[in-house]
Amino acid sequence: MLDSVIVPNKLLPVFKPGVHKAINAVRSFAMVSRNRMQNLARLLHMVDKDGIKGEIVETGIAKGGSVVFLAMLTARSNIKRRVWGYDAFELFGQEGAGEYDEVCATIRDRFGFGEDDVKVIKGFFDDTLPDYPGDPIAFCHIDASEYEPIMKCITELYPYVQPGGAVIFDNYGADAGCGRAIDDWLKQNNLTGLLNRFGHTQAWFRKPK
Repeated sequence: MLDSVIVPNKLLPVFKPGVHKAINAVRSFAMVSRNRMQNLARLLHMVDKDGIKGEIVETGIAKGGSVVFLAMLTARSNIKRRVWGYDAFELFGQEGAGEYDEVCATIRDRFGFGEDDVKVIKGFFDDTLPDYPGDPIAFCHIDASEYEPIMKCITELYPYVQPGGAVIFDNYGADAGCGRAIDDWLKQNNLTGLLNRFGHTQAWFRKPK
């Protein structure tokens, strides 16, 4: 029952020990806050509980922390999913940006996830997302910034999101271009009113059934 709610971080070790352990394991590799990671875990639990089949896709994986976090949670689930991580692995002057070889080493060597668990795709979204193989998506975590990249992510991936699947935007409140792209896309697709806010930055919705 508590998997569906957010608890204070100081209570995580007591009420959500598995989530607490996973967050602590990836903290040095993650740009997503503890609260937002707990919300990712909550939304993934909802999707699992409702039996939504499909993959997990994250765009903008930086150093790989949240990709590993999602893979750790998925490893404990009864529903088999692969985690897909997309990133250009170009610094762009951004603090916390990852390098491809280092991120792959973190995922493979430090945490032990193979290609069947986590697939890392290097390249700009314009080049890589059109080649997504079309597998159903249950959980889409868009952790990119600026108008055009966000619009590309949601436009390319949403058709594969299954009804009831979760779509999360990590920078909705932190990046003006991100927020504007999401608002425009929701309006264009007659989905205005679906968006839920979590804290200042994160926003999410579940695809209508």
